[in-house]
Amino acid sequence: MMTLAIIILLALALYVFSRCVARRVPTMLSEVYYLADKDWLFPTLMVALGASFLPLMLSKGGLECMAFLTCVGIIFVGAAPAYLDESQRTIHKCGAITSAIASVAWACSINALPTVLFAALAAVLCIWKRRYWLFIVECCAILNIVTTLFI
Repeated sequence: MMTLAIIILLALALYVFSRCVARRVPTMLSEVYYLADKDWLFPTLMVALGASFLPLMLSKGGLECMAFLTCVGIIFVGAAPAYLDESQRTIHKCGAITSAIASVAWACSINALPTVLFAALAAVLCIWKRRYWLFIVECCAILNIVTTLFI
């Protein structure tokens, strides 16, 4: 299962990077959906990422309810990627916010050190590139989950 999660994560990273090169750096991760002309790949990768992380996070331990909320939030972001559309905005935002808060709680319940280090990294990068603060924080949050899974 770990191998599948890594493949999905790498596919998402390459996809986001390709959109950054082809178009521009997004102000938030979900903007990639629009930079890719609303294609199916971003939502599919987000749903797959949430689904593949869930068993890994649950087996790692910690606050299992937070692991569940993290992954369900990621899945909701993928299921409702068109955050500019009024019909999907609430689902998307609730999923993103829930996932963000729950991921920090889950990671801290395992080991707070990576979370503190990624928060410091995010703070420095956000000061350097203020326009991209949300994109930076979202990427650091995903990296925090991955790092916590591997320690």
